[in-house]
This record gives sequence, C-alpha cells and structure tokens, in this order.
Amino acid sequence: MGTNIENAPLVRMVDNLGREWVASQGGGNVVAERAHEEIHEGKHFCALGSKDIANGANFQFLIDCPFVNEVPHVVFTIESLETEMDITLKEDVSVVGNGTSIPLINNNRNSSNTARLNLYHTPNTPTGGTLILPSYGTTFKIGLGKKLGDTYRSDEEILFKKISKYLLTIENNSGSDGRINFHFCHYESTIGANPA
Repeated sequence: MGTNIENAPLVRMVDNLGREWVASQGGGNVVAERAHEEIHEGKHFCALGSKDIANGANFQFLIDCPFVNEVPHVVFTIESLETEMDITLKEDVSVVGNGTSIPLINNNRNSSNTARLNLYHTPNTPTGGTLILPSYGTTFKIGLGKKLGDTYRSDEEILFKKISKYLLTIENNSGSDGRINFHFCHYESTIGANPA
C-alpha cells in the first residue's frame, strides 16, 4: 500500500532566493510552490475578461486592498489585441466612488472562501497617487498582439500595500479602436506583510 500523499503532513521550506515551497513528508518527493498551495487552501482568486477601448479613450481598473494583517500577492496580464495601448499603474489613489465591481472567482471551486481584495472598473474621479509603472518615464506602451505581465509565477508577483488603492489605466492613443484581454490573479497571505 502506498502513502496517501493528499493527507500527508506538509513541510514549508524557503530556498536561497527567498521563495517558499511546500513538500510532503509522506512518501515521494512532492514539492509545490507556495502559490500552488494557496489554490488548494482556497485562497487564490482570478478575474479575466476583455474590453473594447475606443481611440482616444481609456479604461481603468481600481484595485482595493483593505488588508490589515495580510497582503495580496498579485500578478496581472494586459494583452492588446488590435492596437497599441499605453499603460500606467498608480499606488495610493483616492476616488469619489470605487466604480463597478468585477467578480473574483476562487480557483478552488470546492472552496467557499471569497476574496477580500476588491477589483473594480470605471472608478469615479480618481486623483493623486504615486506612479509605479513604469518605474522610468511617464507611460508604458504595449504593441499590437503584445502583453504586459506574466503568467502566475512567484518571481513575477507584486505584493500590494495594505490599506491601499491602485489605479491601472489602459489608454488608446493609436488612431483606431482597439480591444484588450485582462487577467488578474492573486492570493492572500501573511507572507511579506511585515518585511524586515
């Protein structure tokens, strides 16, 4: 009879790059990145969709992080399907209203946990904030058929600040109407909440 790995105790390890891994103590070498364990624990959430953006217009996402003890580990991808788009990300913005909620689904469909991070589009009167993307220059441009961001990987995630709001703006100045695909993923963890 083999060991039931699903019920085996887990050991958490940190490698020399500071990445957390989880390994099973029961039979075999089963190792998974921390983010994968979060899926199993029902703490990993995603939203995806597409949006038409007319020439000369923009589309804005508001990411609200109301956390006190945990931080969201976030990865997002914006793909421009038909035209070039300009992208900025600001931290600590203020808004009159959050806008329209975008549902975040739990990647573990057997879990009843819901996300505490809130994702919105079209916030009302966003002002202020610190430009963090791009870190140099005033805007980041993605070309036709190109993406900003990555798939879900621990070395590509951003740990957003606790009790903070972020404004992601995608602007179409290409001369023609365009369309984007978006994909937001995050998990919520105390890891990284209180760095040295």
